[in-house]
Amino acid sequence: LVPFFKINNDARSFYFANIFLALSGLVLLYLIIKKVTSTNDHRLSTHDLLSFSLKPSSFSFQLLAFFSLFLFVTNYFIYWYPTLAMAENLTLFLFLLNIYLILTPSNKFTIILGGITPFLFFLTKYAHVSLTGTFLLIYAIKIILEQKNFKKIDEVLKTKTLFFGGTILSMIIVLIYTETLPGMNLLSALFGNLIPHSSKGSSAMSTGSGWFSVSYMTKYLPSYVKALFGGVRLNYLWDTTPIWPVYVGIPGVLGLFLGLIKQKTRLIAITLIVALFSSILFMSAFYSQDMRYLNFAIPSILIGFVMFSNSILSLSFPRGRESKLIFTFLLCFLFIFYSLTNAVRLKKAIMTNLKYAETPWYYLSVVKLNEYFKNYPKEKKMPIVISSMIPYYIDFYSNGEYALLPLSKSQEFRDHREAAWGKFDYSDLIMLYTKILYSGHEVYVHNYGIGNEKVLQEDFKKIQDNFILTKVATGCYDACNIWRLKVKYPLAKLK
Repeated sequence: LVPFFKINNDARSFYFANIFLALSGLVLLYLIIKKVTSTNDHRLSTHDLLSFSLKPSSFSFQLLAFFSLFLFVTNYFIYWYPTLAMAENLTLFLFLLNIYLILTPSNKFTIILGGITPFLFFLTKYAHVSLTGTFLLIYAIKIILEQKNFKKIDEVLKTKTLFFGGTILSMIIVLIYTETLPGMNLLSALFGNLIPHSSKGSSAMSTGSGWFSVSYMTKYLPSYVKALFGGVRLNYLWDTTPIWPVYVGIPGVLGLFLGLIKQKTRLIAITLIVALFSSILFMSAFYSQDMRYLNFAIPSILIGFVMFSNSILSLSFPRGRESKLIFTFLLCFLFIFYSLTNAVRLKKAIMTNLKYAETPWYYLSVVKLNEYFKNYPKEKKMPIVISSMIPYYIDFYSNGEYALLPLSKSQEFRDHREAAWGKFDYSDLIMLYTKILYSGHEVYVHNYGIGNEKVLQEDFKKIQDNFILTKVATGCYDACNIWRLKVKYPLAKLK
């Protein structure tokens, strides 16, 4: 994010970082597909990079490449996730980069990358520690296997092992160093709760199983595995859209195992299988089930789909023109069927981009606050706004003419209230608002951000019950109205 914030110091710059990562991932996937479907093992040249043709040069292979890339860019989570300021787009890029390194002949540069990039998974998310182990192991195996192609095995092995081993050692030193920093105990944070125990104040611990426990596996493991085959609704953040339809998921899983047969695709097939199932086993032991921790399954299954189709296509070539025509017809039929069954979803996504049909209501709610308080008398004490929205979001777009207080003890930053809103006694918010009113500050409340969260609605109702509310501004179709509070009960009665 840093380079994008240097260009434009705006929180929304994350979107352009996500778009850059998404497009870079698309290029890497294209190169991977070329590697998987090509008939030789030569390194991709500049001409290969710019050319869309695949070998053997045929319409069928080109159609397979086009359809695979089309499936990727039209996958719901691939085009939805760039709109979120979360790390999954970075994970996808790192995953595809590591896959490409596995498929690329080794040199000093790729060996260094092969030793560094797996650690970036762990530094991005603790949940991806299994990917760190997988790619380090597979790349080490790749280096050992490649030594058979050289005459001076000992000399080459020694040189490459020094590069690879030195890089791993340097990254281990970095991780050990982070363990010594205050609040940066990465390894202990990851593995400290593997042993079941209970801890107060945590919903995850309320069952006595801890954040990580094998007791969760019986419930989560089967559903994670089923999700790989497509068509299964599983939580992906707040969405339950399947990652793939069954006619992509089933061939995709089969393709991963078919890839074990051919020597050319064996290593990449092993990599994808180990990456998927080691991560599934690890995340099945986590207290919360969420497919976003396994978002790399999207390109993995797609690569498996390519290997499955490529295997069928390769078998059909020696059998004559009719076999190739049948395969091409089936692929075209699948493309048309997918396009028709997803037409409404894709049309909505395209029209949203072209027409910008979505309105940034969160931002506009802050604009409404700014408009109301811009002419607030300077001689009066600064007004206080009660809000359920993230205080730092409001701060970023605020004109600085008002201060903030939380609407609920359950809203975000509830564990860091003094840092977010100031040093106050938050044990009784109604009492806090009343004391501030008696101190001479005017207090206001706005309703944007409450949404359908029951706890926020209940706390807003408490404010309505304990104060006299006067509506002073409306906006966002009554979704970001502003009310001024007046004392309803004497302070002594509240005590």
